Amino acid sequence: MARLVVVCLLTALFLAGYSPAAPNPPDVSLLIQRLDALIPARMRATGAPGVAVALIHDGEVVWSKGYGVADLASGKPVTPDSVFGVASISKTVTAWGVMKLVESGRVDLDAPVGNYLNRWRLPGGDNSLVTIRRLLSHSAGLNTPEYLGHLPGEPLPGIEDVLAFGYGEAAGVQLERTPGSCFAYSDGGYLILQLLIEEVSGEDFSQYMQREILTPLGMNASSFQWRPDIQAQLVTSYSERGTPFPHYQFVEKAPAGLYTTAPDLARFIAAGVKGPEGGPPGRGVLKPATVELMMTPAVEIRGVERLIYAQGYGLGYFTETLPDGRHLVSHMGGNLNGVTEFAAIPASGEGIVVLTSSIAGHELFADVLHAWTNWLGSGDFTLPRAIRFARQVLFSVGLFSGAAALLILLRLAVALPRGQRALRMPKNRLAWLRKAPAVGLLAGGVILLLGTIYPYLRISMPSVALFFTFNGIGFCLAALGWQFTQPNSPLSSESAPPN
Repeated sequence: MARLVVVCLLTALFLAGYSPAAPNPPDVSLLIQRLDALIPARMRATGAPGVAVALIHDGEVVWSKGYGVADLASGKPVTPDSVFGVASISKTVTAWGVMKLVESGRVDLDAPVGNYLNRWRLPGGDNSLVTIRRLLSHSAGLNTPEYLGHLPGEPLPGIEDVLAFGYGEAAGVQLERTPGSCFAYSDGGYLILQLLIEEVSGEDFSQYMQREILTPLGMNASSFQWRPDIQAQLVTSYSERGTPFPHYQFVEKAPAGLYTTAPDLARFIAAGVKGPEGGPPGRGVLKPATVELMMTPAVEIRGVERLIYAQGYGLGYFTETLPDGRHLVSHMGGNLNGVTEFAAIPASGEGIVVLTSSIAGHELFADVLHAWTNWLGSGDFTLPRAIRFARQVLFSVGLFSGAAALLILLRLAVALPRGQRALRMPKNRLAWLRKAPAVGLLAGGVILLLGTIYPYLRISMPSVALFFTFNGIGFCLAALGWQFTQPNSPLSSESAPPN
């Protein structure tokens, strides 16, 4: 069994990491054909009701398409005009707004952010090391509150109140470690940047971002505001079980509050990469040198996060080097409004945007991104590789535990016709102690079955949940069956009484 486990895990590692390379990207129509077949299949497998995708090729948005429905109740289809909440991808767009102030000389990138704030102050003593650069790169030493939004109709708190006191499960923003010492992803840091923009510009954050970034880039269907036209096109998001979520609204707009479409977000991504015929990035909104700085790693990501997210973080972008040596930037967004991702290769002008309306959308976008990097011949980047690897491991462990359970149950079935009492009650305290873990495991398997499988009968279960369940129940059956069938065990078949 130990050897089988090793073989399964090594097989999973090989399959997750394997990506046949192509020397040059073929015609983009081949990728579109591949995505047209892949996305509906992965939607069925993961239960994601709605997906929108856009491709950037040679610095231009060349294709966008919607799949599935924007709302299960009405059956309204997802189209390229469908609006999604893109959660943390908002940070990348916000970073452009901050760098616009830096370019104009109104903000010093390496100055303490406290120099520009009057409505709120970071608690504690000397905060001179909490600079704007470190806030942009998640290295300012702050705690990591997560902003999931506010229910429709709720009174919305002010930015200063959220920063000072938090909201819901999110705590107020404060220092937790030495600024500059490490990467620590913080929604709170970008909420401080939202306040910075308002204090320096003298206007509402949403209005500033619309005028300085969104409109100049042609993102006319995008906004940080809860506008009527946004509401009319906004998709409904769903849990893994197919339960609809309300349309959450955000005071915390800079870290999580952008509403956009796949083509609009693709226009933004295209503006940051090499344009058609070698046009420089920035598209007249930012200077090419500024965009290059933002996409250059400002802090190294270490530990487990490096294996999941990326090798580094710039100023609003995750950054890494692909297996073929190319530089890639990306960012994921995920909250109760759905799961989203973009990735781009600045030097070649290639990029992709994937928006989903399900919080179970990680697997789907991982497979779509794998198809994209496979078409490029670059090899997977960190996040989709990690998701696909986890799935392969769960699949392998699930198969192993299921096979082990089957073999042990077969052994139990063979013992019963021989007159052996496999379910014999224990005779002493030690026997009861041996039986208790097996019964506990069986109960855990039942809970997994009722709590995980049953709610998913209405939709296709995501494979990760499926194999977590398979793994748990398989081991429960294996442990219980093994206890019942051990030779000379008080729980198992003992030698038949002598005639």
